[in-house]
Amino acid sequence: MIADFFYNHQAFKNILLAIVHEDLIPNRLEKGDDIVALYRDEVLVGINFLNISKTIKIHSSGKIFLPNRAFIEAINALLVKQNITFDVPLNSGFLIVDIIKPIYYKDDKMFVEVQLKERKIIVIAKKQNSLNSKGIIALNGTLLENGTRVKEQVFDGIKSEGILLNFNDDEILNEEIKNLPNGSDFYSLI
Repeated sequence: MIADFFYNHQAFKNILLAIVHEDLIPNRLEKGDDIVALYRDEVLVGINFLNISKTIKIHSSGKIFLPNRAFIEAINALLVKQNITFDVPLNSGFLIVDIIKPIYYKDDKMFVEVQLKERKIIVIAKKQNSLNSKGIIALNGTLLENGTRVKEQVFDGIKSEGILLNFNDDEILNEEIKNLPNGSDFYSLI
């Protein structure tokens, strides 16, 4: 299982939140040394890491998209002590792709074929997207800035594996991503 990490010193003080299942409401908790694990029956919903600054210094606020190695090692050490396991995401879900072509239109959406490393996948885009040679997709399951997750969509038997983000108005960003390698994690490059 994979967790999303959030930290906001002003709002939560010295607590790091790890959310594993945002759609479940916990009905029990287990307290450990500076950890509170939240469960829905036997399913891990999330973890509150208390007094996190004793373990690692966090210099960001909000969602932590790509935790560095020191962060991952520190979190894993805390989890091992409590006998809890889950995976830290290997990428943010926001990836650079080569745009191949639109393949299907439905209402205000279009399905676009993109090249992600060695495979071709289908993603959804808004019709008004200008299709440049490169783009940024958010894969299914990726947490967006507005708090929603990208979900698979199916129209007329065609399944999407994510969405193509719209940066039509941002000429600087469009210039920047032209030279980025296919499959790169967008957040590791900014």
